[in-house]
Amino acid sequence: MADAIRTILVFRAGGLGDLLVAGPAMAALRRTFPNAELTIAARTTYAELLVETLQPVRLVEIGSSLFSSLFLADADLPSDGALVKFLRGFDLVVSWMGGAEEPFARNIRRAGVARVVAAEAHPSPGSHMHTVDYLLGTLAELGVVQGGEPWRLEVSAQSRGECEKELLSRGVEAGRRVFAVPPGSGGLSKCWPTERFVSVAREFGRREGMKIAWILGPAELERAERFQADLPAEFVVIAGVALPTLAAILSRSSIYLGNDSGVTHLAAAVGAPTLALFGPTDPKVWAPRGECVEVIHRREFTKLSEKTVLDRLARLARRQSGRGALLKSPLHRS
Repeated sequence: MADAIRTILVFRAGGLGDLLVAGPAMAALRRTFPNAELTIAARTTYAELLVETLQPVRLVEIGSSLFSSLFLADADLPSDGALVKFLRGFDLVVSWMGGAEEPFARNIRRAGVARVVAAEAHPSPGSHMHTVDYLLGTLAELGVVQGGEPWRLEVSAQSRGECEKELLSRGVEAGRRVFAVPPGSGGLSKCWPTERFVSVAREFGRREGMKIAWILGPAELERAERFQADLPAEFVVIAGVALPTLAAILSRSSIYLGNDSGVTHLAAAVGAPTLALFGPTDPKVWAPRGECVEVIHRREFTKLSEKTVLDRLARLARRQSGRGALLKSPLHRS
């Protein structure tokens, strides 16, 4: 089959977390078809994070007007139109935009694509299947399977250079250990109280001798009174950096603490030792995947104590320290 499929198009909508949970499936697709030309239709602001891992890959903005008619049940698809010409350039289209009988998939088939794999964006409610495993399962008919190694998002040398510049400009010298803490999320119900983040970050950073990187995204910057008021002077605020640079900052962080968010998925994907705090969302479905990830889940989120989080951070730090010592031992050197 690999020889017959030379060009592949993948549709993946949604936010940063939605894209990253599809990363393992896309990486497995790339391994299965190593010589195919791969194109990803997604929000390109997020999808540029995948370039280093999936290269060679081409990105197309999923919000483009080119794709708007695919959502229509009675779409007009002229054979000489730009959309049909575009779609017919692919031997295989993978669409996580709805099932095989939904308009999106039916229109792709109507356009004349030879092979279409279509599935819902997420597992069905109540299945308790992790989204990563679900998306991989949708590709089983293609012979795609998960590799033995944990999912890892590669970071470019350029992004690592930009990371060091950003940190140095904020007084964090090269080699200084960093404790990355973004206190926000896409929804306020997913956010552990900010004052508890501040308290835990300050205490754990002091114990471990780490610089605290307080990471704010656009949503947090709009809520300055919640996420920026009365921060300790030793906190280093990182806001407004490009996503590839943020990925590099997270990848060189010694430890990470965050809510259920896209940034937490990013931290786990780039290999940061990650502690993810889950409240209303089911971690069986949405927990980040990575090399060193732990999750605390409390349905009554505000009852999660600072001591519990500090104890788990300490355990995660010991786990990572032990892993580092193991890798340095003579029996584990390459």
